[in-house]
Amino acid sequence: MTKGTRRKKGRRRGATARANAELGAHIESLGLEAIEAYKVWCRQHGFSAALSKTWQERRRERSAHQRDQQAAQAEDALRQHVAQLGLDGVAAYQAWCRQQGLGDAIHKSAAQRSKELKLHQQLQSIQVLHAGRKHSRRTKDIVHQLWAGTLAEEELHTEVLRLIYRAFTGLAGDQRAQLRDLLLHVEKRASNLLDARPSLQRLGRVEGNTFVEALGALARHSNAWQQSPSDWKPDSRNPRRQFASLARFLLARYEVPTCLDSGWFGGWGPEAQGQQEWFIHVGSGQNIRTADLPLVFSKRMAHVFAEAPSELTANEALRWAQVVGQEGSEVLAQAVVATELGRSFAAESFWSTVVLFLVENQMLDPDMVGPIVDYINHQKFVPTEKGESPQPNYTMKGRSAVKLLRQVEEWHERLARDNRQPGGSWESSGIAGFEWMDDKEEGLRWTIRELTSKRELTREGRAMNHCVASYVSNCRRGSKSVWSMQVNAEGHSARVLTIAMHNPSRNIVEVRGRFNAVPSGRNPKNKTLGRPYRALLARSGAVLRKWIEAEELGRTLRSY
Repeated sequence: MTKGTRRKKGRRRGATARANAELGAHIESLGLEAIEAYKVWCRQHGFSAALSKTWQERRRERSAHQRDQQAAQAEDALRQHVAQLGLDGVAAYQAWCRQQGLGDAIHKSAAQRSKELKLHQQLQSIQVLHAGRKHSRRTKDIVHQLWAGTLAEEELHTEVLRLIYRAFTGLAGDQRAQLRDLLLHVEKRASNLLDARPSLQRLGRVEGNTFVEALGALARHSNAWQQSPSDWKPDSRNPRRQFASLARFLLARYEVPTCLDSGWFGGWGPEAQGQQEWFIHVGSGQNIRTADLPLVFSKRMAHVFAEAPSELTANEALRWAQVVGQEGSEVLAQAVVATELGRSFAAESFWSTVVLFLVENQMLDPDMVGPIVDYINHQKFVPTEKGESPQPNYTMKGRSAVKLLRQVEEWHERLARDNRQPGGSWESSGIAGFEWMDDKEEGLRWTIRELTSKRELTREGRAMNHCVASYVSNCRRGSKSVWSMQVNAEGHSARVLTIAMHNPSRNIVEVRGRFNAVPSGRNPKNKTLGRPYRALLARSGAVLRKWIEAEELGRTLRSY
């Protein structure tokens, strides 16, 4: 009898413990911490406050909690959307929707909200345009005052006028008068050129990259003008075409390749001055070969230079012509242009041998050009902690493509393994990241964030099977930054792209997926890219373009 009683009490205690544990887990699943809070919650939601309930009752309570969470998320999303529209509260949002002829419902799809944001941006642009037109009534008087030197920069309240002020700075008497006449005529005939925004997206936010500054550069060459600006009439409403027409009207008697226009948007440094001289040189009827170029040009290179893609800068077009002029493919030329070789001609006597090596190995995968250039640069020019590069006497003479690719792969693997050494971290570039909910596939959240430590770069390279860890030294110096594009679905994240940016110009200079794949979809079939990843890769280009537009970034690539 005593034994039976003990067994019965033991079972009762065990059942009670399980019931208490289940109740505790249920309360925790509702985001609550105590029984009293649970009872209050039940009463608020119309449920019984009893503690002992069936599994069906608890499932209904969890469903109610989930609805609460969804409602809270929807409310938070609405609040963020209203703030993005610059409105104060839901009532103001509904009134704005009615004013624009839109539905005033509070709950809308991501696509509807995206359209509303675009409409808001358009309305803001129109307001800015109207404000600019009101101000332009005084532009003529202000230009005269700036030419006469009777206005200080502190008295100017718009960036355009401050740029005009700086354009006059440093000009001689005749040049100042020519700039005055040029600005007055442009204000009358092509006011779109009086703009403070970056003119060439490919150059990014660098000094000189506005139409106002480019007009100042034209004035500095007024001694070479062939005609008076007062006789120029624009034949297009596109500001890029207007400026191209104006520059050729003033300085060219012969056809000039479009790629040489970029020289007018590079400021007034030695490199920009040289490129402006190339424009004048070719416009006067002389051959580009006889200009002061940073590389040796053959007749064939000079011929194809005139056919270079119009979106290329002057330096990129020179490199493009160097590749194509030596019988390299245009695909290879674009791959070379996308590397540091498309921006710099430092140590050109060596790098010209690298370009020739790439041209001579026609079967080389163009997607490997970037990793090869990174490897060679690291071996010959990047100093180690001891102060000297690994192979300062590195040459391309007798180099085997197969062996070089193996060395590149081994170097890549070495970088990926190098996560045990302390690498430290560095300051952020200051450029904002990106987050976007995919309106085509619900629940898919895309993010782009900066990697600010050697460990993060190493993990990125290991996960993506590429050599992004080679950017460590540039990231430490602040000249470049590396970003990881990831997609999150149902709590699981996947890396899709690695992005490298040149910080001073805010130019995206490299975009790579797994195994150096590119967003364009032109990827080698022998690489291990699963179908789900290929689908994400195909959509990544659109996400990247949204970030570029949101942060006004530049880009030197056309593969996305």
